[in-house]
Amino acid sequence: MKSCVDPYRKVVGGNVVLRHASTPFLEETAALKAEDEEGTGLLQPNAAKLLMKMLYGARVCRLDLLKAIGDLSTRITKWSTACDRRLHRLVSYINRTIDTVLVGWVGDSKADLFLKLFVDADFAGD
Repeated sequence: MKSCVDPYRKVVGGNVVLRHASTPFLEETAALKAEDEEGTGLLQPNAAKLLMKMLYGARVCRLDLLKAIGDLSTRITKWSTACDRRLHRLVSYINRTIDTVLVGWVGDSKADLFLKLFVDADFAGD
């Protein structure tokens, strides 16, 4: 996920401060909603590139980020200054939780495991 933070720093400027964020979401306030109605945000030309990079990592190992990334990706064509703030919060959260990953395991012994295959009804029905 570090490779998601570095391009953001490059686009915004290397000296951007990423503060401690406990969640990837901003609190929805009246001021934030008013910013949604204002002009285009500064990160709009790079938003798709940054979000797609984050989405790739989130699909593989960070399911907690999917909602925040999905919400921002619906705003790409109508990007606002509030979206810039939301993206900054998301990147701050990713930077704080950079070592967090999804870990899966199977608790059964190898003797209890078996392979089961389901095929599509149209292609392998005969």
